[in-house]
Amino acid sequence: MLGTGGEVGEFSSGTTRADIESAMGREVGVVRLSLGLASDFSDVHRVLRFVKEVVARDGERKKIWLEWKSRAQGTHD
Repeated sequence: MLGTGGEVGEFSSGTTRADIESAMGREVGVVRLSLGLASDFSDVHRVLRFVKEVVARDGERKKIWLEWKSRAQGTHD
């Protein structure tokens, strides 16, 4: 999942997406994209703009991740 870095390994073996969504209070998901023979420069440009915007929100994702991690470990206030 985007924004979780190496922390994905900290999930217990029984953790489900529903568990994570419940703890985070929002849906989580995965984005998959493909570029191929029919792709052109404008397709690549749109992908790069999308990635740039997602990366710009890194601080927000980190905050959400730390909140989830705190709840999962029972250390939230």
